[in-house]
Amino acid sequence: MQNDEQLSSQTREQLTRAVEEFRLAGISQGVIREDVPSPDILMSLAGVTLAAGAAHQREQAERLLDLLMDAITRPDGWRGTTP
Repeated sequence: MQNDEQLSSQTREQLTRAVEEFRLAGISQGVIREDVPSPDILMSLAGVTLAAGAAHQREQAERLLDLLMDAITRPDGWRGTTP
């Protein structure tokens, strides 16, 4: 049986791998910056859920996610545009 720390570590690893798959897909399409590591993206997403995770904070969460996407995308390609 796993303790809480082991489970938390395993969950973080799984989530980081999932974010990495999306990040690599975005990089291959030319829309995601290569210099932003997956663990940083994951922690930013976690921060959004902690800061604005309640239903009444949806608009704020959307703004925070827009800020995150603006930070990790290349300036010449985002919001459905292709390079």
